[in-house]
Amino acid sequence: MDGLSGAASVIGVVSIALQIAVGLNTLKSFWGSMKSAHSDVKAIIGDIQLLLSIIEHIRDNGEKYGSDETTEAALRRCQDRIVLLNKLAEDIELGCRSTSKRKRLWSPFKAALKAKDIQKFQDALHDTKLTLILARQTSTFAVTQHSLTTIQTGVEGPRLERTVKRYLWTVPFERDSRFIPRLTAMANLQTLMTDRRKAGLAGIGGVGKSQLAIEICYDLKDRDPQQHIIWIYASTADRIEQAYLSIAKDLQLPGWDDPACDKMKLVWTWLNDESNGKWLLVLDSADDIDVFFAKSPRGETVGNQGDLARYIPYGSHGCLVVTTRDRRVCQRLLGNDSFIEITSMTESESTQFLTSRLPSPQSSLTEEVRALATTLDNIPLAMSQAAAFISENGLEVSEYHQLLVSSEFGPLDALDEDLSERRRDSTAHSSIFQTWKISFDYISINQPRASKLLSLMAMLDRQDIPKSLLQDDNEQLLDFHKSLGALQAFALVTQQQRMQSYSMHRLVQLATRRWLHTKGEQRHYKITALMRLAQRFPRGEYETREACSALASHARLVLSYEDAADSIKLDSAMLLQNLASFDTVQGRLNEARDCQKRCITIREMHLGVHHISTLECMRDLACNLRDLAEFGEAEQLHRRSLAILESSGTAFRSALLATKSDLADLLWSMGKYEEAETLSREAVSGRAELLGASHADTITSMGVLSLILCALAKKEEAVGDPETREKSQTHRAKYVEAASLGKEVFEKRRQILGPNHPQTLVSMNNISWILRNKGDFVESEKLNREALERKEKELGKEHHDTLNCKYCLAVVIECQGRHDEAEQVFREHLEAVVRVLGKEHPNTTRSMRGLGKALEAQGKVEQALKTYREAYEGLLSSFGPDHVSTIESKALLEKLSDHAAQDNRYECRQDRHACAD
Repeated sequence: MDGLSGAASVIGVVSIALQIAVGLNTLKSFWGSMKSAHSDVKAIIGDIQLLLSIIEHIRDNGEKYGSDETTEAALRRCQDRIVLLNKLAEDIELGCRSTSKRKRLWSPFKAALKAKDIQKFQDALHDTKLTLILARQTSTFAVTQHSLTTIQTGVEGPRLERTVKRYLWTVPFERDSRFIPRLTAMANLQTLMTDRRKAGLAGIGGVGKSQLAIEICYDLKDRDPQQHIIWIYASTADRIEQAYLSIAKDLQLPGWDDPACDKMKLVWTWLNDESNGKWLLVLDSADDIDVFFAKSPRGETVGNQGDLARYIPYGSHGCLVVTTRDRRVCQRLLGNDSFIEITSMTESESTQFLTSRLPSPQSSLTEEVRALATTLDNIPLAMSQAAAFISENGLEVSEYHQLLVSSEFGPLDALDEDLSERRRDSTAHSSIFQTWKISFDYISINQPRASKLLSLMAMLDRQDIPKSLLQDDNEQLLDFHKSLGALQAFALVTQQQRMQSYSMHRLVQLATRRWLHTKGEQRHYKITALMRLAQRFPRGEYETREACSALASHARLVLSYEDAADSIKLDSAMLLQNLASFDTVQGRLNEARDCQKRCITIREMHLGVHHISTLECMRDLACNLRDLAEFGEAEQLHRRSLAILESSGTAFRSALLATKSDLADLLWSMGKYEEAETLSREAVSGRAELLGASHADTITSMGVLSLILCALAKKEEAVGDPETREKSQTHRAKYVEAASLGKEVFEKRRQILGPNHPQTLVSMNNISWILRNKGDFVESEKLNREALERKEKELGKEHHDTLNCKYCLAVVIECQGRHDEAEQVFREHLEAVVRVLGKEHPNTTRSMRGLGKALEAQGKVEQALKTYREAYEGLLSSFGPDHVSTIESKALLEKLSDHAAQDNRYECRQDRHACAD
């Protein structure tokens, strides 16, 4: 096209667009004047507004980049349709009571208008929409071609010398070539994305929220390829965290491969940096509000104390799209005015949708297709499954429709699920389940193994079901994959890309459960799922944490089934114990405690309190309660177990020695050092004799003994007559023995477990603690910093073991007189420990006491007094008045209070002298 004809084309496109806009505004004015308008009129107004937006987009492209003959031809066809629409509007106006724009009333208009007239106008309007969408796509293509030509001709030549910027694209689905535009919904969505930079799609599962979001992603990529488009499955916190990790890895962000680095914050910071470019972030299936917002003690969600919500980025250079079943998620994350409700398709859309998915000979049966779509409630997921079933089995549309409405299968009862968000009556809910029941029954008859797989999956968490959990023992791999393939063919399950796991739609899961209930098989598959998890969930250890993590959500779900048979209660107990051990490794101590208590209850009832399995879980719980600072209950459990084991003979000697070692560890925490030393020495000698000096359990007991000896040495050094202490060498001998044991434990663990194993790092920190108490501050700090660095990498910055190590670092810095540095580390530790363990935990009050010392040393008397007082009251509550930590805190508080009082009296005397003078 030469310059003159190109300019003419631009003028033509812009001129026609303006004329169309005038015609549309006339229609909008007419329909907008209808009072008490029916919902059809409101829909028509929405469609007209959409057409105005499209016209504005085309006109803007024409003015900036020019146009072509195809766009102009499409606009001329559209112009003719607008003329027709205005003619129809003029005819319709005759049915109104008055031609005055201010007095048109819907009621007489409706009475004068037949249903076919409404349909005639809406059909014409729909054709106009399709024509304009084609024109917009042609215009967008022209813009893209213009940009490519500009680059090729060297207009922006210097930029070609730069490295091409790589943009993220993580949408896990191909574009649907048969996508049917839901024009009103897409227009509203694009408006929110443009104006507010955030948009939500809320509605019941199966109505096509995700499909709309996928199309938006591809449309945006076509229109503006120079931006990041990121898709995240947001159904659980684990899925979101894994997605953020993948993003950090793909971008090679500094620290992505550091286990201690907060990947969520890393990606959040990167997205909020405008220099990294524009982005679209889609949070798909964000159905659980508790994933994003924490709960108050009363169980109410608390938005300003949310967990993952704080990692959701916002910014003028980015756009956030959320799809969810629960509109409260949109309300909390986006605001009440930044989301739209997605309901069933319109009759026209659903007919096109179903037609596009049926075999060619049947796609022309418009009336039969429309009737089937209506029976399927115009829900995209139901129609897609129906089309798949028809295609797979060579049925006629009428045959399938007859099956659906036949009483042979009978309608399923309404699910025990509140679906009122759909704004539909309860009788309409069953249509999608009737569709699925046909598929379920067919698979049950023709693919029994696939039916069993589906039934098992329905009892698990519907997301990220590991393939390894589904395959039966000794099952042929080919048969297993064929069964999974059948479920995928019927769109009942989907395989996660690049992952050995499967997911199923939530409504498919609920429908499957209801189907099993009607057959009396739901309880059977609950038991099957629980037994499968009990068999395959390993004990939580550092080495098994990844395997446990993949199974944890499924384990928690099956353990919630209260109707499991008594015959598998012991399987439940085993799963509870292993899940609790995993939670303990991960630092989720409260969750672990709850599982352990349930386990003990079951085992006491079915095995008795004297059974070794019961006693083992009691010991696990007591150790966990120690870390939670629930010392009284922990001591009772340990002493109860000890009494039982001591009367049980030599068969339980190993368990007896383990209990002695753990009780000694607890008594050390409580300041009962003398009894702790006796028990600990018995455990060390007994385990060395029974298991060997290099056994892991023996080494553990040696580590406990080293801490107890150090505490005893410190106590002897701190109490009694100073002259007597000076002459006594007992405490020095204990320091030497403690240090020797600590170093031996560290070396053995480093050799056996490796230098970065959590237990090795605990030993390193223990040596640092012993050296600090001996007065070797420099070496203590060196070891402490090394241990802290490794713990942050292996366990994370907020694991309770890591926090304990950071506290020790603050103390050793304070011991060296670096008070301002110590204050900073204490404050960082205190902030974290309150967040993780709570304000009442002894570790929190212990940190307060340390902070008070640092403040006092800097002359910050008022702050120090306040901190000392809080620390003393907390320790008094947790440990009682006789614990060494409580005694020390009381002494610090009283001493500083006396000094402060003396200083105040001195200042008062000085003031009086000044007045007298």
